[in-house]
Amino acid sequence: MITRRKIGVLAKAAVSIISAAVMFLSNFVPANAAMTGESVQEQIYTFMKTECGVTNDAAIAGLLGCIDINSSFNPKGTVQNMQSGTVMYGFGLWTGTRLNNLKTFCKNNKLDWQSTEGQLRFIKNEWDTVFPNVKRVMQGNPNDPAFKFEDSADGAYSFAVYLTLQYVKYTINDYAETSAKDTYYPMVKQFASAAPAQTQAQAPVANAAAPAPATNAAAPAPATNAAAPAPAQAQAPAANTAAPAQTQAPAANADAGTEQQVYNFLKQNMGINNNAAIAGVMANIEQDSNFDPKAHITDSYGDRYGLCLWYGTRLENLQTYCKHYNLDWQSTDGQLKFMAYEWNTYFKNVNKVFHNTTSSQDYNFADDANGADQFGAFFAIQYVRHEDNLLSCSRGDRAKDYTYQRVLSTFAGK
Repeated sequence: MITRRKIGVLAKAAVSIISAAVMFLSNFVPANAAMTGESVQEQIYTFMKTECGVTNDAAIAGLLGCIDINSSFNPKGTVQNMQSGTVMYGFGLWTGTRLNNLKTFCKNNKLDWQSTEGQLRFIKNEWDTVFPNVKRVMQGNPNDPAFKFEDSADGAYSFAVYLTLQYVKYTINDYAETSAKDTYYPMVKQFASAAPAQTQAQAPVANAAAPAPATNAAAPAPATNAAAPAPAQAQAPAANTAAPAQTQAPAANADAGTEQQVYNFLKQNMGINNNAAIAGVMANIEQDSNFDPKAHITDSYGDRYGLCLWYGTRLENLQTYCKHYNLDWQSTDGQLKFMAYEWNTYFKNVNKVFHNTTSSQDYNFADDANGADQFGAFFAIQYVRHEDNLLSCSRGDRAKDYTYQRVLSTFAGK
């Protein structure tokens, strides 16, 4: 008798066989022409266009910004992590398992692991195997429309931020973003204007994809397990919202309690004018952590931390973001800035709803107690990501019955 369980076992076995075949066939790089371009930057541009299927010039500029800050375009470059003492190598600051994978890949394909070609082909290999989410974003086909960055200088900035946090996983400062926008986007446009027609992107049928072991240390991007689906029309937030690369401390009163600090940040830094929206956020934070940025619980999701009880990949992103901007990841300041970053990148639908700029009237909630109820439930489902509908409704009730009046009487007048 064929049971559901047997079908599941057979399906897994089939997937394993197919995966093994793909891994074997992708273990070697076919003969390819040498890197094309007068400079390393142009070689990277040409490789991304012709072999990685990247058509957005801003995406290539974002990658160039990251490679510049990582290695100054020197494939033999090294950087030492001053905290751990670990030495990182090459364009991608590879270390540990990923460094071993680079060396193994290049050895199998008779490439120098400290060469431009070897490292570019390994980047493609990682995108094909370990980082398919990054590959989709770079090719302009993300699962979440919030990651479809435009072909512009600002888009180059966004790509550099994304690659820093989701592929490189380490950086020294925000130079990658600014150089991607100010230096490399204009440079890439010059390459594009001089390139012959045949360099238009085509992803080769069989390319250099040596499989990375399942133990690879890199974490997938949050788009695969955390981000609320953004509406197709999602666009960058208005200028009064917090930018992902904000590096200055907010103007919130440092002596105020955490509740007042949260209110000030949402109102002043993120430009939310609807007090019901603010109440919806604050009701969720109260229920999650009681406004304690060092809150820690363990439940079916695992270990969760902070004002919004981040966990898994999103917790790693919080820690990486705060390290990148010299913030304490267990501070109210660091967590609020990270929340603003998530709203501007992975949760643009949340950002639009809380700024009352959504095109759907169904989510254009009013600034009253009933609106606070709706904002509270929406935030629980779409940002905090609670699957328990009753719990989400209870947060809406809290926002309606208590938090909205508290916002008006205690915080709004300060």
